[in-house]
Amino acid sequence: MTDATKPAAASREDAFEYVAAHVASRWPGARAVTMDALRGDASSREYSRVTIETARSGAPASLIVMHLRDAAVALSSEELGVYGSGGPAELPFVNVWRYLRSLTDAVPDIYVVSPTSTLLLLEDVGDVTLCGAAETAGAAGLDL
Repeated sequence: MTDATKPAAASREDAFEYVAAHVASRWPGARAVTMDALRGDASSREYSRVTIETARSGAPASLIVMHLRDAAVALSSEELGVYGSGGPAELPFVNVWRYLRSLTDAVPDIYVVSPTSTLLLLEDVGDVTLCGAAETAGAAGLDL
C-alpha cells in the first residue's frame, strides 16, 4: 500500500491509490472501493466520487476528489500554480474555504490537500450544485 503522504500523480490510477491510502490512514478499517468520474464543467478540474466501505470506522460513505489536471489548460487560473515562486502559499480554493468555514459550519470539509496541491479530498454533500440549490429555493419562495 502506498504511503498517504506520497505526492499525487496525474493518472486516475495514481489518484485512486493516493485516495485509498489516505482513507485507510484517516479511517482505520475503511477501504476506498470505486472512483467514478462526475460530469465536468469548463474548468481544468476533474471531479470524481469515491465510494468507501466504512466497516464501522466513522468514515463517510463517499467523498469527492477534485483533481487539478493541467496548468497549461487555463493559464489565467491562480489555482493552477502559474505564478511560480511568487504565487500564493496555498490554493485560493483552500483560502476561500478557510474564510467561509470561519463564518459557518455549512461548508463542505476539505479532508486533505495532496503535497503537490493537485488532489483535494472533499466532503461529499450530494449532486445538487449551488446554482441548482438557489433555483430550487427561489422557486419555493425561500430567501437565500
